[in-house]
Amino acid sequence: MGAGIFLAGVAPWVLGWTLRNLIVAGNASNRALVWHPLTAGNFETTLYTISQFLVPVEDWRRQLFKTPAFFIILTALVLLAVLIWLMVKGWDYLHHPLFSGSSPNVGKKEQGIREVISFTTGLYIFGYIASIIASMLLFDASTKFKLRILAPVFASLLVLLVLFGFRLWNQRRALAVLLVLVILGLSIYNQILTVQDLSKGGQGFASFDWYDSKAMAYLRTLPRTVMIYTNETGAVYLYTDRPTYSLPNRFDPVTAQVRSGDGDYEKGVAQMQQQILEKKAVLALFAGGEQSSGPDAAFLTQGLYPVSKSGMGIVYAAAP
Repeated sequence: MGAGIFLAGVAPWVLGWTLRNLIVAGNASNRALVWHPLTAGNFETTLYTISQFLVPVEDWRRQLFKTPAFFIILTALVLLAVLIWLMVKGWDYLHHPLFSGSSPNVGKKEQGIREVISFTTGLYIFGYIASIIASMLLFDASTKFKLRILAPVFASLLVLLVLFGFRLWNQRRALAVLLVLVILGLSIYNQILTVQDLSKGGQGFASFDWYDSKAMAYLRTLPRTVMIYTNETGAVYLYTDRPTYSLPNRFDPVTAQVRSGDGDYEKGVAQMQQQILEKKAVLALFAGGEQSSGPDAAFLTQGLYPVSKSGMGIVYAAAP
């Protein structure tokens, strides 16, 4: 009954927006059903992100990361333990009623109610992982197992850790106290290191490398009528407060396949370069970003003049 009410309230909006997408963009979800296997690079990103969660102290993590098999085995053991626990609890739930027992002092709805939050949390972990992997394999090759993607799994594991500590408290309080002290100690120690690190400069786009970038300073001086092509659209938008344009790419980031149109990449590069030569646009390449080096970078900048150059990035424009 509840599911029917939910679907009746949600389905019309979902179907309406899907129809709108088909009319406006010719595609219901901006995604295509295409098989693209997980890459070795994505696996390395996954292992790095998991290692940061399992070993929060960076110095320890770096030493242990020299042996990647350690984190592979540890991750497998954690997931296996949760899976076995889910199977045991699921078997128990299937073979026993949700409400059991009787007591003259407890109402019918209150007596024998099972705790199911932990069980549904464990199910969510595997359901979420399965859905993300399915999306990576079939719908979006650009999705990576970074912190923002794995954060729901980590939060769910912490919920299960709290449950484990609670049950341990009822059986072996000394061990539960020791576990709490270890976790608090590691948290406080890592917090101190994080504060010290942040006091030296921000992280990510908040870093002084971006804040003091000569390339960014130059981009802020350009008239707003000049378009900015860049391999770091987010950073340029943040520090210039103006729209940016992504670089032409040989591969579709969603399908991980060569773009279907023959010569589309070359045509896109030629159009970008023509706009730059006409002084209608500039090209900003930042170190570490996609297409920042290699043959693509040489092809993109062919015939262009570097007007601003620093360790972080280079801005190309028409020759003066």
